Amino acid sequence: LILISEALSNSVTVNQNPFRASENCNLCFCTTSLPFVAMLRDTGTRRTTLCNAIILNDRYAVTLAKCLYGRRITNTLLTVAYHDSDQPNYSTDIFLSAIISHPTFNPTTLTNNIGVVRTRNRIEFNDRVQPTSIPATDLPGNIPTTVVGWYSTRYIYFNAITTTNIACEKETTFVGSPMYAGEVCTIRTSPSATPAFTFTGILLEGQRPVGLQTRRVDTFIDTHVRFSFFRDWIY
Repeated sequence: LILISEALSNSVTVNQNPFRASENCNLCFCTTSLPFVAMLRDTGTRRTTLCNAIILNDRYAVTLAKCLYGRRITNTLLTVAYHDSDQPNYSTDIFLSAIISHPTFNPTTLTNNIGVVRTRNRIEFNDRVQPTSIPATDLPGNIPTTVVGWYSTRYIYFNAITTTNIACEKETTFVGSPMYAGEVCTIRTSPSATPAFTFTGILLEGQRPVGLQTRRVDTFIDTHVRFSFFRDWIY
């Protein structure tokens, strides 16, 4: 696989989380860098992450529709300010008033895999909790990115580089479905730090959220929902 080989040979493996708040913090999101990070959790098992999300404003957060499939507002929470697995008491659990998936989301093929949740009460902003905006432009190929997020109670991150959808399809078998227009493809460039599963990580260009991991289609290749593609629907 030429594309994967070139990406890995040109990459630098990162052994240290670039978003750590401090060396004294265990598995942290930097509170000043990523205050828009949130998670969906089950009301019965509050320490288990269902899906990662990003805060849009004081009432809404965007996430994957597959994480909302079959969920109810009575058993789902939005958790904000969960930046440190050693200090969960800093976080805030917020009940929901609405769960909204894209009207043409397909849970089998994962097309249009985007959704939003509305909180019952307003999200209170501070230095650890802030909203973010959805980018209006798409990511081209060959752009360095980072994927970050929580899986269960475990914080995960890895580096990746974008590639075009056409090149991505040529590199993978894409069993069951091709690349979708609303997706962006990345190749992992720090394989020693990567999980062998999909954990709905947040795709970052620098510190700007541009997507959410939706499928792992090959050993080093993932697809992500492109926020820019769904911007009009989200807003």
